[in-house]
Amino acid sequence: MRHMDKAYRPEIADELEHTRENLMHDQLSSARKHLGIIKREIDQVTWMPTLDDLHKFAADRSRNRKIDRKGLVADLKRQRVWGDIGALKSALIDDLRRELNTFAREVMADIESQKAEQ
Repeated sequence: MRHMDKAYRPEIADELEHTRENLMHDQLSSARKHLGIIKREIDQVTWMPTLDDLHKFAADRSRNRKIDRKGLVADLKRQRVWGDIGALKSALIDDLRRELNTFAREVMADIESQKAEQ
């Protein structure tokens, strides 16, 4: 759009600025960043070397208000994976993947509803 303005074609830039795709750009960029964060957390869990690191990660995750996983540690203990590094990694990765998939579904549903409105 800046290029169009510089090339003395501001009417094209104005037209592009108000397209549906351009208006969704910010939402999609934010979603991409959030999904990237979750994927990095999955990688972190995969490569955590000790059980203490995993315990700290699970405790931090359960205290995070944005995620709303207050019962995560209790769930992991109830599943009897708290003391097994392999099982704990698997359970945490499953939890992260559920969050990733839920978030992706919500974003796609929101985009579809925006497309339907226009």
